[in-house]
Amino acid sequence: MAAKYPEDMEYGANGEAGGSGGASPTCPQTPPKSPQPEEEAMNCSICCEPFVNPKVLPCHHTFCTACLEKYFHSYQQDGTQPPGTFPCPVCRSVISVDAENGLDALTEGAPSEQIQELVAKISVHKKVNCDVCKYRQQEIRAQDHCSICGINYCEHCSADHSDHSLFHTHTVIPVIQMDNTALKCDFHQAEHVKYFCSTCLAPLCTVCAVAEHRTHSMMDLQTALSSKKTAIQAKIESMSDMVRQQEEMLARLEDIHSVREAAVKKTRLEIERHATNLIAQLHTRKQILLDEVDKTHTAAVKQVNLEKEHCMFQLANMKSLWKFGAKLLEPSQSLQLLAMHDDVTKMVDGIVTSAPPKLPVECMSMQMFVPKETLALGELQQCQLSSALLNKVGQVAANTPNGIGGLQAPAVTSRYHHAPMNLKWHNPRLYWKVGKVGDKRGEINEAYDVAMTANGTVVIAEWLNQRLQIFDSTGATKDVVGQNLVQPWGVAITREGNLATTDERDRTVKIFSPKGRCLTSWKKTMFGWPRGIAINRAGQYIVTDTQHGRHTVSIHMSDGQCIRQFGSQGSGNQQFHWPRYVTVDHHDRIIVSDSSNHCIKVFDPTGQFLFKFGSCGGASGQMRHPRGVCVDPNGNILLADQDNDRVTLYSPEGRVIRQVLSLQRPWGICVSEGGLLAVTHKPALNVFRVFDPMP
Repeated sequence: MAAKYPEDMEYGANGEAGGSGGASPTCPQTPPKSPQPEEEAMNCSICCEPFVNPKVLPCHHTFCTACLEKYFHSYQQDGTQPPGTFPCPVCRSVISVDAENGLDALTEGAPSEQIQELVAKISVHKKVNCDVCKYRQQEIRAQDHCSICGINYCEHCSADHSDHSLFHTHTVIPVIQMDNTALKCDFHQAEHVKYFCSTCLAPLCTVCAVAEHRTHSMMDLQTALSSKKTAIQAKIESMSDMVRQQEEMLARLEDIHSVREAAVKKTRLEIERHATNLIAQLHTRKQILLDEVDKTHTAAVKQVNLEKEHCMFQLANMKSLWKFGAKLLEPSQSLQLLAMHDDVTKMVDGIVTSAPPKLPVECMSMQMFVPKETLALGELQQCQLSSALLNKVGQVAANTPNGIGGLQAPAVTSRYHHAPMNLKWHNPRLYWKVGKVGDKRGEINEAYDVAMTANGTVVIAEWLNQRLQIFDSTGATKDVVGQNLVQPWGVAITREGNLATTDERDRTVKIFSPKGRCLTSWKKTMFGWPRGIAINRAGQYIVTDTQHGRHTVSIHMSDGQCIRQFGSQGSGNQQFHWPRYVTVDHHDRIIVSDSSNHCIKVFDPTGQFLFKFGSCGGASGQMRHPRGVCVDPNGNILLADQDNDRVTLYSPEGRVIRQVLSLQRPWGICVSEGGLLAVTHKPALNVFRVFDPMP
């Protein structure tokens, strides 16, 4: 299709402005040679070549007739212009074309003298004389060119050439279309190459063919080129199968690379899963053994105590009889001795003749632990990447239920020490409070999140003070962690007792020891705006991200490796709008406070949507910009409803149980197994007793 826009027409094939576009790039130190105005006026703006059968539009812009026809038909085909019209390629003026005569009618609106003047300029510009007349000592302007003879002819000589029976098969073209790139002879610069010597394998001009190669086998140059082009084309086509095979091999290698990456990731996660399962089983087995030892020991101790009581009773009787007999032997007890002799003798004989005491069998048996030397975790085996194996690996992710990234979530013990039970919530009683605003120890400024251990130790994330502050169970400051190293938003306590926090300044997650040493810092700028953080039973980290356009929840290993990410910005079930805080229950369900959607969304451990509850409002079951969220030991969901100034308790299914607190703009929230509820509301930290400690 012909060019349709001025920028396409004003540049040649290699990007040079104007000209024919075929010039070679010039040296940077030498300015490129610009076409002379006269040359530009004699070149068609569409093909950038000298005019052939020029046609002038009513706007006085001139083009080759063939180029203009292609340009006109391209607009008629794509329908961007009304039928019978097209824009001028240069000035974009709309040109109307008669439906019957087409482009031929344009000559009526163009001055014929302009075309004649243009043709005259072309003729002057092409200063090519007739080669036949040259040998007659005449300089007559050439009009035609024979591509076979390689000679230019004037009008008279061209007619003689065409009438000659020997040249009937030759092709004659206008001299302005003469191919200036025709090969020149290396030995006779004025002659064109026309023949090919098969003996010397060299191109020849007519002089060479007559002088040096007259006895050699020669053929026409075009015939030789045609045969060689055919041979090269055949060779190139023979390579097509090899090219296809190499492309298939490359694609196969790419598939293998992808599969190996997925397989290694799966293998690593499987090892961690099995190790976690094994550790969980070991802990379970340990508890069973300890319980059995305690049970056996309790029964044995009870039996030993009974035997001790019996022995003490017998010993007391013996000592009493022994003292009574010794008393009868005194001189003053002679009459008493005569009276009690037979009875005392029988009692002493009964004791002396009785069987000696024996230890009971229950007291002599005891259970002892015998350790095993081996620990079965698994082994690595060498395997071949067969097609069946590749397909199997690819199907694991789709067929494994309740998996993360195609892997089953590790089954470990509950995050609570006791099974969920029915807790009796009572009216909150203030346990202790920290409410002084400042940056010293014991003071608070912008506390966004809170976490709590089972013994009542409280950790808060102070965004404005850029630190974590730890309080003991009485509200006294124990330590300050990460001062000026983080700008924390969310905080969670790991299974090892370390402190994990989302750092808004470095946009990452950092883990500190309780003494303040930074143990781990994930890669910087891993997140946009990290907010909430929680840790599931498998030790994996769940983080919310509220950066504009992102709004996601992601699951990470302890080293920061992301194994799953879900969510996007929006109001759908699998979407979020400012997901602030996150927690997990004892089934590892992921519970997210979707702040600007005014609801709570619950997902399974793999990130699949389960249900949501809440809507925008102040009535029961409604919420406005919810913030902190946590789960009590019974699985109930506790929510800090910020803009409704309250803390509400929901069932695990999302039904309202009760309003727990009325508190101005609550933010972070956490409940312990000991029945303590900690709530931050920027300038203060309040700790309440909400239910009795679990037995």
